Amino acid sequence: VTQVVEFSREVKKNLVTGETEYGEWVAKDGKDNWDAFDAPEYENYTTDTVKIDNKTVKPGMEDEEVSINYTSKVETVTEYDTVKRVISIYQDGKKVDEVTQVVEFSREGKKNLVTGKIEWGEWVAKDGKDSWDAFDAPEYENYTTDTVKIDNKTVKPGMEDEEVSINYTSKVETTTEYDTVKRVISIYQDGKKVDEVTQVVEFS
Repeated sequence: VTQVVEFSREVKKNLVTGETEYGEWVAKDGKDNWDAFDAPEYENYTTDTVKIDNKTVKPGMEDEEVSINYTSKVETVTEYDTVKRVISIYQDGKKVDEVTQVVEFSREGKKNLVTGKIEWGEWVAKDGKDSWDAFDAPEYENYTTDTVKIDNKTVKPGMEDEEVSINYTSKVETTTEYDTVKRVISIYQDGKKVDEVTQVVEFS
């Protein structure tokens, strides 16, 4: 934006002697100042210079240059990342319980509202906790498992979720059952029992 103030004066020159006589400077249209200038508004830009004041001008003054500097507006945005470990509990192949362990991360970014570019800060774990806790396998009456404990594990943002299984099987107790089957052969002479033979088959 160029602001102009114009001055003029009459000059009388003696054509014999060459002497010059100058009149007073007069501003064009009586306007001897630069107008005040309100800084324009631009979407997603901000400036510290809201206004440039008006200024009286005199002939012979140096030209001036004034700058109004705008910077892109910046918005703070937050990104979240959650990493899970799901512990599934099975009894004889049937799922009976599930435990979910969660680690939450967040980071702040400065988003340039003109370019859309985001400058991200460092990831921070919620409450400073960046690991899944160790997990002791619960005890169930008449069930057994080879997995006594699942160790703790440090987690980083962007890691894949995990699934871990604890498999229980029914306890088995060995007992023995018996069955005996007999055949008794009785021997009679003239109606009188004189002998007896017992045959036995045993099962277990």
